[in-house]
Amino acid sequence: MTSHNSSDTCPYCGRKYRTFEIKPLFGGKPHYQYVDCDCEGAMAERNAEDRSRRSSQLHTAWTGTGVPTRFLGVTPDYKSLPKLDNGNGLYLYGNRGTGKTRHACEILKAYVARNTSESGWCNARFASVAQWLDDIRDTYGRWGASSGNVFHKAAGADLLVLDDFGKVDTDNPTWAVAKMFLLIDKRYEDMKPTIFTSRFNLKELVVRLTVGNEATAGDMASRIAETCEFVKYDGEDRRLGNVIRA
Repeated sequence: MTSHNSSDTCPYCGRKYRTFEIKPLFGGKPHYQYVDCDCEGAMAERNAEDRSRRSSQLHTAWTGTGVPTRFLGVTPDYKSLPKLDNGNGLYLYGNRGTGKTRHACEILKAYVARNTSESGWCNARFASVAQWLDDIRDTYGRWGASSGNVFHKAAGADLLVLDDFGKVDTDNPTWAVAKMFLLIDKRYEDMKPTIFTSRFNLKELVVRLTVGNEATAGDMASRIAETCEFVKYDGEDRRLGNVIRA
């Protein structure tokens, strides 16, 4: 229902708008509320406005995940969403440049679209593991900053993409592995779905993370193995291949 100030007729079909009178509770001058026309032209205009609002809302929700600019325009992959039911996840692994991150973003975008509505926003996040660790470390000793905020944004996300999982190129790998375990364990306990992308299969991952702590690396791998479907990406590095072929 809409208030029409300039005319009491529909500009598309010329019919008079239906109205009803609204009388103030405590007296005063009544006013009239117009009922939107249901003709084809008026409905098409409202549908276009609804699509525009929906598009704007989804764009805000999608960019708010922290997804890299390069992947903002990916096509949503709705077919993979059932794999994330009941706190399950995906572990996408294989050679660099084979499309793991792109596919993770395609699933993330579908999840955001499916779970964002006018009545609620979807709290989904994309995080590069190396950047996430750096963001936590950068809060140390900085007035007003909290490593807990960085941690809980990732831990509490409805869906989390952890990109380049297994990278622990820090001066303190024990600390890095401990932080990653806390994140994975929290999401495991809360049954929140996680999508991992990694260069390493699960056995290679344990070996790589053992530089921090062997028991913690094994505990992490156990939780991933229980909750994730494993998808291997074969083929050459498409980024490098384009240069070589040129």
